[in-house]
Amino acid sequence: TRTRNWLEAGKQAMSASMTDDTSTSPANPFSTGAGGSHFENKVQSAFLATTVANAFIPCLPNARAQKVYLQGGHLGYATDDLIIEGREPTPGRPGERLICQVKHKVSVSKKDENFVSAVAAAWKDFCKTNLFRRDIDTLALIAGPASAQLLNHFRTSLFWAKTSESSKDFFHRMGMEK
Repeated sequence: TRTRNWLEAGKQAMSASMTDDTSTSPANPFSTGAGGSHFENKVQSAFLATTVANAFIPCLPNARAQKVYLQGGHLGYATDDLIIEGREPTPGRPGERLICQVKHKVSVSKKDENFVSAVAAAWKDFCKTNLFRRDIDTLALIAGPASAQLLNHFRTSLFWAKTSESSKDFFHRMGMEK
């Protein structure tokens, strides 16, 4: 049921990303000065260190980092900033992948271009059954520093996503009826 709920929510997010009429504004100095890529490089470096240390991967607590791909678009991923392959200590079990989009600043809102594009990319990858293995791979959006208020809102949103009967119920709880 949870997978079906996420499938429905993903379809709606993808649809919204194609039809949402958001106005564009000039890029801010942080973005044009490579601030976003600087943050992305810090995140990538942290995962490279995890690989060198043969440590467990955040979000994949049973897998040790084996490979890191920086910019995985050439592998066919739309969520392409960082792909980490891990191997569980259990022999014979296939390796897991953590497929990440890294954004310095993001708001959980259909008006935030970063959020909408990250969800749309994740949905595209989720639907690519030749790339994304739903039973063992994980998609992640890694964001920069967040306020306590944002984190509380995000936890509530995740709880509602887990407990909603359908995407319609989820969007109703979020106050975003379609």
